[in-house]
Amino acid sequence: KEPQSLAGDLSFRLKTGKSGLLKFYSTINRSKLTTIEENLNQPGTTVTYNLLNDNYFINTSWIGEIQKDWIQSTGFSYTNNMDRVSIDSMKLTEALQGTHTKLSLKHRISDRIKILAGTEWYYKSYGMLFPGAETNNQISYVNNTLTGFMESELYASSRFITRVGLRFEYSEYLKRSSLAPRISTAYKLGQTGQVSMAYGWFFQDPDDEFLLHTPELEFERADHITLNYLYNKDQRMLRTELYFKNYKNLVKYAWSGEQDYSFINNTGDGYAYGLDLFWRDKKSIKNGEYWISYSYIESLRNYLDYPEHAIPNFSSKHNLSLVYKHWIEGLRSM
Repeated sequence: KEPQSLAGDLSFRLKTGKSGLLKFYSTINRSKLTTIEENLNQPGTTVTYNLLNDNYFINTSWIGEIQKDWIQSTGFSYTNNMDRVSIDSMKLTEALQGTHTKLSLKHRISDRIKILAGTEWYYKSYGMLFPGAETNNQISYVNNTLTGFMESELYASSRFITRVGLRFEYSEYLKRSSLAPRISTAYKLGQTGQVSMAYGWFFQDPDDEFLLHTPELEFERADHITLNYLYNKDQRMLRTELYFKNYKNLVKYAWSGEQDYSFINNTGDGYAYGLDLFWRDKKSIKNGEYWISYSYIESLRNYLDYPEHAIPNFSSKHNLSLVYKHWIEGLRSM
């Protein structure tokens, strides 16, 4: 059965006072499909896969100056996603509900110093239901995450800027907290170029499929360091970036005899390093523009059920993209 989708969305913006702006956006979507695929475990047989998805999303925000040199931003979002899956005779319902509330204040102390501080609250409910003829097997979890962050922008001169930040996060379900420092600097090379460098720690929860089985896990962690050069002049732009990422506390697991997750832990690790190049030219060809992007990446991970360090299946070493766009004035088309 070919994919089918029915969707609608609503959005509006409203100015409040002299500087305030209220935004609202919501969307609703239902989609479904059915595929018949070859069964790789039993050659010569097929598997019928059916999916029905319902998704609802609301996002609203307000930003405005509450007094001189003080800017407040607030936001709230709600998401509800449900997947009803059937694979031959096996049925599964996967449900996710979540909210995100955010409040931040930005203050300009002087022309050389700006500070930003705020807090966020995330609520997440995730579960899976396996409808059966006699009993319904259901597993789920609920997590509340509270965060706080502070960031400062320091202008040493009109050419040199430093941004220093710190982020705190606490997960009620994992009963763990994290503290992530981050720093970035940028230096302008005249009117056309800029070099920048950034370093920081980043944390994320393990995937839902693991949190359903145990709360005895840690945040997964990635340490990033990047070096960037940007050239922008006469509608031509070149951007290059070198990066290195070190991964810690990645989730690993093994399979038990009942084909269930067992021995779930955070002993996985890995790394990635590479180079990104991007060139865009809007000037050389009349009514035309083109851009070229290339990335090179080396990555190894020992996580999930990997027996040793290996290249993850989503990582390709070389990626090249060539794009050309031309405007045809007579047809008012491109």
